[in-house]
Amino acid sequence: MRALYLYPTKALSNDQLATHEEMARLTGIGARAAIYDGDTPQSKRSAIREHSRIILSNPHELHRLLS
Repeated sequence: MRALYLYPTKALSNDQLATHEEMARLTGIGARAAIYDGDTPQSKRSAIREHSRIILSNPHELHRLLS
């Protein structure tokens, strides 16, 4: 199971990543949250798609992936 969180800006995604990581730490749930946007290196994209249970992105990246 995965969740996709869309935020309107990259800055907000970065802020929320820290929140998701803290929640995972406090609960012991290994959600492996990660940001997947235009700044995500190609070398990390495959691992994020395969292993992250929470993916944070923005509408621009979603549009780019679906086009």
